[in-house]
Amino acid sequence: MEEKFKVTVIGTVVRDTIYPYKGEPIQGWGGIYYTLSHLSGILRDEAVIEPVFYLGYDAYDAFLQLLREKFPNVRLDGIKKIDQKNNQVILRYVTQEYREETSNYIPPPLPFDLIQPFVRNEVILLNFISGYEVTLETCRRISEEKTGYFYVDFHSLAFGRNEDGTRFYQRPKNWQDWVRFPDILQMNEKEAETLAARPLVNLEDFKNFAGELVQTSRNIVNMTLGSRGSVLAFLQHGKPEVHYFKPLRVNKVVDATGCGDSFATGFISHYLKTKDPIASAMYGNVTGGLNCTFPSTSKVDRIHLQIEKAIESYRKDDIFEVED
Repeated sequence: MEEKFKVTVIGTVVRDTIYPYKGEPIQGWGGIYYTLSHLSGILRDEAVIEPVFYLGYDAYDAFLQLLREKFPNVRLDGIKKIDQKNNQVILRYVTQEYREETSNYIPPPLPFDLIQPFVRNEVILLNFISGYEVTLETCRRISEEKTGYFYVDFHSLAFGRNEDGTRFYQRPKNWQDWVRFPDILQMNEKEAETLAARPLVNLEDFKNFAGELVQTSRNIVNMTLGSRGSVLAFLQHGKPEVHYFKPLRVNKVVDATGCGDSFATGFISHYLKTKDPIASAMYGNVTGGLNCTFPSTSKVDRIHLQIEKAIESYRKDDIFEVED
């Protein structure tokens, strides 16, 4: 029997209330639920998914039951119940892609002791949903003790938080320390602009900053640009090599929530098997594009069924027709 990959996922599961741009409010599971759903589907016969996170007492039983019913290759050993309400997030879209965020009941950082049993898996995917999942010291220890790939989505590390829970973009003083630890680093366009501390307006701006980042961090950098696609940068013979990828064309963007999470799962699923960052970035773009075609997580567990067809459309630059 062939050995399966083991993938560690660190982050936060949230209860989302989403107010789409010119749409009706939606409620559902969010945060790393997107990550778990995509990985479980795409790697359903090839990997075991081992998440590590805290769940509030009001969400614990329902969420574990959901995982048992829908995702048989997701193990539950690293999920711990805590004596507080689960993280709740309100997302209000002011355009089709940009939103205002409020986050309450954020769980405490995970100690390294909880992560250590899973640190030698083929991939550790750390998605900063709350921005407080681990400390810098824990991130350093993961980097030192891991034996596979360490993928970090910078995400909410680029956020500050007011007392009422509203989030605002803020450049961490020690951001350069954070970006040195992962093998693969991801951020979206607004997070990139926050770290750059200068306006990034056109595609060349993002490509230039991606090149700067890869020289600082010495890792692979994915920069997701929403409807503009994505940028990939990595070192080749000691010099930055930067590539641009167009977005997947779809009939209609319904909800952009979770598209960055989807990109990460598409990239890492393909990279695990190919070690090819260019092909993996294309795969990530397709997965992220599929995710925007339905509200919240309503069809997130079915994306893997349409990926190959979507890739064919992507290569032809056709508009992808989403199947129900």
